[in-house]
Amino acid sequence: MMNRYKQREDSSPLPGAAYIRFSSEMQSDSFSLDAQLRQIKEQAERDGVEIVKVFADPAQSAYRKKYRPGINAMREAARRGEFKVLYVHKVDRLARRLEWSLEIVHELQELDIIFKAVQQLFDSPSGELGVEPTPAAR
Repeated sequence: MMNRYKQREDSSPLPGAAYIRFSSEMQSDSFSLDAQLRQIKEQAERDGVEIVKVFADPAQSAYRKKYRPGINAMREAARRGEFKVLYVHKVDRLARRLEWSLEIVHELQELDIIFKAVQQLFDSPSGELGVEPTPAAR
């Protein structure tokens, strides 16, 4: 199987991290922290990436700060170079507002960290947003 991301020269897998968040509005099992992490680990394995860190924020009602504690811990670890790929279930898991999510993705890009949302076509090795057109737009 061909690995999607370039491995290290010694053939060891790239170190990756997972960020998972459970929203109090989403009570579906498909969005549970365990389900998100399982899908992330499956994708990372296909990509030849080893998840070495998991950052999580459980549901927090009426969270008032821009970034939750798990996101801040992930950003600090990214600045320390602890991982090279960050996986999330979906982009909206990063922050309450899309512009905040995009700020995080940009920050990761500045640190040469690949961002990947496993349930969306959002992958940033080249810094581009990949979105398939809807049938009406084709």
